[in-house]
Amino acid sequence: MSALPQRKAPRLHGYDYCAAGAYFITICARNRRCLFGSISPTDVGGDACIAPQVALTPLGNIVQKHLANIPGVTEFVVMPNHLHCLIVVPAHTAAGGPMQASAPTAKVETISQRIRVFKGHVSHEAGAGVFQRSFYDHIVRHEDEYREICEYIQNNPARWAFDKFYTEGE
Repeated sequence: MSALPQRKAPRLHGYDYCAAGAYFITICARNRRCLFGSISPTDVGGDACIAPQVALTPLGNIVQKHLANIPGVTEFVVMPNHLHCLIVVPAHTAAGGPMQASAPTAKVETISQRIRVFKGHVSHEAGAGVFQRSFYDHIVRHEDEYREICEYIQNNPARWAFDKFYTEGE
């Protein structure tokens, strides 16, 4: 009997995903099907003054609604078969004095927990699972990289035909 291939760990080993910082997230639709919307081929690479827009499907609207509600999301785009977002986790500061220790504290969620809740809300409202297993993340290391990723997210619809998730005719 042959052994099953080992799945690569999707997260950086030993990294605290509750840590303050910015995280660039990509989540794909199940089987990378264009479930969330479409971009007209005539819009891609067209008028440089008018950025192409994703025409969202009803499912795409559900995705966008729940994506905007993920705590810490600062930028996002819903593409026809995937989405990108930036999540910023602020530094957790302790509020003064020893008496504060027994006060209720805010629940600290990892990036994986935030994404799991998001996927659950979308799947529940849609009535079916619509995402691939797991997600891609990149830990943003500095301010210049953050700005580059923001620009990438904002320009993603215009670059759809060159996107690695692009599928012909969809």
